Amino acid sequence: MPSTRFVRRALTLAGAAGLVLGAALPAASATAAPAAATPGWRLVQKLGPSESDWTTSFDAVSATDAWSTWSAAGNKDVEHWNGRSWQRLPVPASLISRVAGAPIGASSASDVWTFGAVGSVVRYNGSKWQAQAIPKWAVHFNLSGDTEVTPAVFSPANVWAFSLGWDKPTDPDHYAAHYNGRSWSKAELPAVPYTVSVVSPTDIWAMGPSPRNIAKWMLMHWNGKTWSTPPMPKATVPKGDSAQFSGLLGSGAANAWMVASISTSSLVPAKAELLHWNGKSWTNVAIKYPTTSMDIASDGDGGLWAAAWGTGPKYAEHFYHLSGGRWSQYAVPDGVDVQPGLTWIPGTRSVWATGDLIDKNAVYGATLKYGA
Repeated sequence: MPSTRFVRRALTLAGAAGLVLGAALPAASATAAPAAATPGWRLVQKLGPSESDWTTSFDAVSATDAWSTWSAAGNKDVEHWNGRSWQRLPVPASLISRVAGAPIGASSASDVWTFGAVGSVVRYNGSKWQAQAIPKWAVHFNLSGDTEVTPAVFSPANVWAFSLGWDKPTDPDHYAAHYNGRSWSKAELPAVPYTVSVVSPTDIWAMGPSPRNIAKWMLMHWNGKTWSTPPMPKATVPKGDSAQFSGLLGSGAANAWMVASISTSSLVPAKAELLHWNGKSWTNVAIKYPTTSMDIASDGDGGLWAAAWGTGPKYAEHFYHLSGGRWSQYAVPDGVDVQPGLTWIPGTRSVWATGDLIDKNAVYGATLKYGA
């Protein structure tokens, strides 16, 4: 079952009515296994070194099955967590360029998909990697010339691929691609998907602009049969400033979160707002600490984790935890620059995070973990 989806894309509109969309974020859960003694945030894995920053896609199926793809100059890696340690998974040389850094989704250790190129996906069946042809429309370029995909892999016969972003000057595509184990079909959406948060096969959240008006943003929810359009939240934006919705986190059919990052007219980050949907209306949830931006994930117990950035000029990084209406703050391990996107580990109260690690004038990829 998918637990994290993040691809960053933004479009800024000025003023109180202006909205910006950003990263796709992890899905959430209302239940979790009983908590054991849980150590704080720590460095679990270091990859590299490399000559440049690392980029990564991440998916956790369970406490004993997680996947990540990494890409940096000189290093291309696919890593698998088996419950004890991260292991590098060899990929054939003919396929590594399609797999490294590509969006990844899995339903088990023998059902892994990466979406790195138009016209094909690369799958891992537990013993080998193999390219599989897909319709060219299933993964398409956006206007930036990129292919940005949020996969949702529930089983070998139930796979979604959301190509993110406006792809044509006019009449943009507003659909997702769905695979039923035999063929791909188009699933029309109310709006162009720019970010997606996956909870379950009958609970998917998405957000993006109306295909008829790029300035009109729409929230979408899939209940397993149809797409509905709950109202978008409204951020409190001073005159002349702008708001950027940089997070969408689904936590059930009537439970969702967003983050609005407010910038001044000179584009200086000012503050972040956390917004919560209860199935009927949006409310503003006060953030205890001075914050300009944050990426969020479920904590598996009704609360949420955030990788957060403080105010300028330092914009110091921290992890925040909201549980039972109370905030706690945790330090980021020394030397790590956290990347957007946290990953809740299904069935637990633990979370993965990734970042760049500067060590002895070299750049490494870093995997962090909170909890057992």
